[in-house]
Amino acid sequence: MSLFALGLTALPLAGALASHAGQHQQGATTVPAYSAAIREFKAAHMKMMRNMKVPFTGDPDVDFFSHMIPHHQGAIDMAGVAMRHANNPWTRQEAEAITIAQSREVYEFRALLAKRAAGEQIQDARAVRAFKAVHAKMMRAMAMPFTGDPDVDFKMHMVPHHQGAIDMARVALRHARDPWTRQAAEAVIIEQQQEIHQFQRWLAHNGAKVPPGGRPLYIIGPHSFPQNTYKEDQHERAGTRDELVGQTWAPGSGVPSQP
Repeated sequence: MSLFALGLTALPLAGALASHAGQHQQGATTVPAYSAAIREFKAAHMKMMRNMKVPFTGDPDVDFFSHMIPHHQGAIDMAGVAMRHANNPWTRQEAEAITIAQSREVYEFRALLAKRAAGEQIQDARAVRAFKAVHAKMMRAMAMPFTGDPDVDFKMHMVPHHQGAIDMARVALRHARDPWTRQAAEAVIIEQQQEIHQFQRWLAHNGAKVPPGGRPLYIIGPHSFPQNTYKEDQHERAGTRDELVGQTWAPGSGVPSQP
């Protein structure tokens, strides 16, 4: 997770709210229906749902990345619809930033997935149940009607989409064994909750429905990327401090271990 990717999501909204308030001030009900945009948003949503039907392996690290890749691709596809149909230039800028940031993350996730899939895997039934529960929750939350306004529809559906990423990342934080997976999960939470807040502010300012999301707020602390505390994980394995020896930096390690 690069600082560049995270930084792209922190777009200033004050100018957008002030400069373009009149464009949506009357709310979504006064905007004519954009049937092409609705069809494309629905197609992107259905594609994401199909691609996320990846069988769970039982390994929390593998399952997190294998489901986050199509999830992020869904955001990229929806952002593409917004860039083609949105009226507000700030919406198009946000969509472009999401495309760049999440394309970068998909590339990083593929590399991390290949690394984990080639190594020792474990079975964690609790993680599978948790992943399935948050996935079902996201699908229910995203099944909201479209308004016909591409700007409103993009932001309204991206809130539960991003909340789904946060919920999956929280499962990874609780169950993943590799500190690099936990680093990626924590970065996803910070990035997505920031964008949720931006979307909710815009929707509220323009009189549109504001879906819930982004709570409870997650804040990076001194004990970020927590170590797994399950009893069966007390013996050394990949993802422990032993593999940090000789590295200049590793997530959650502070000063690297010395031989």
